[in-house]
Amino acid sequence: MEHNAVCSCKRRYDLLLAKSGKEALSLVSDETIDLVITDLALPFANGYEIIDRIRKSSTNNQVPVIIISGYRDDNSIVEGFEVGANDYIKKPISPSELISRVRLRIGHA
Repeated sequence: MEHNAVCSCKRRYDLLLAKSGKEALSLVSDETIDLVITDLALPFANGYEIIDRIRKSSTNNQVPVIIISGYRDDNSIVEGFEVGANDYIKKPISPSELISRVRLRIGHA
């Protein structure tokens, strides 16, 4: 289901995809980003670390962040918001829900 959501986003937006937390941090520091979508379970830096680094950076520190995660417990969700996430979507996700939340966060209704 997540793959379908990414494909739906690709048809509407230009995406930069990262396969690890390290790669994501590099992209965020090197590119102008309108929105970050991250999982929490990533190799080399988890989603919480990515968000924390984004919020502490001098560039892109105001970029909206959406977490998509299989972690459904309250502690994971609360921690996501505490480190600076703007939204949290529990897996499995629907493509239409993701597109709606992306539009809400970047202002393209």
